[in-house]
Amino acid sequence: TGGTKRLRTFGVPGLTVGDREIRPLSGSGAALRAFLAMGNRPRSREETLAALWPDSVGIDPGAPLRTARARLRSAVPETELVLGRGVLGLADDLETDLDDLDRRERRLIAEADPSRRSADLDAIAELLSEPFLSGVGGAWVETTRRRFAERRHRAMSERLASRI
Repeated sequence: TGGTKRLRTFGVPGLTVGDREIRPLSGSGAALRAFLAMGNRPRSREETLAALWPDSVGIDPGAPLRTARARLRSAVPETELVLGRGVLGLADDLETDLDDLDRRERRLIAEADPSRRSADLDAIAELLSEPFLSGVGGAWVETTRRRFAERRHRAMSERLASRI
């Protein structure tokens, strides 16, 4: 399967491969993808479990992670989860809207030209206009969703202030 792989975390989560849209089968698979995409680095099994399934105590605390990984692989093999000894991540060639947001925010910090700053603020506000992982629940998702809503509010305020 050829084409650019792109993960969407704002709005209804999805993955496109080339021009083909693929939807995750479960909320936990979408949350796992987004968690692995944030920070753009592999995550330890313990860090992933603590963030996404903090209540997974008992005989087999790794079961939620194994279930999410299995669902993710069966639903979207193109995601190419990278599994290492005690760590997991997403393939390097996966583009995400989180990457777009980080790029725009870094450029905004360095940019002095008002028209370019305005364009970046518009793009950031547009990216953040839909909720993070819409339709997906869980404590980590809700906390992250609130953080992105605050970032949108700051971008909108700065955008408004720059036009006055």
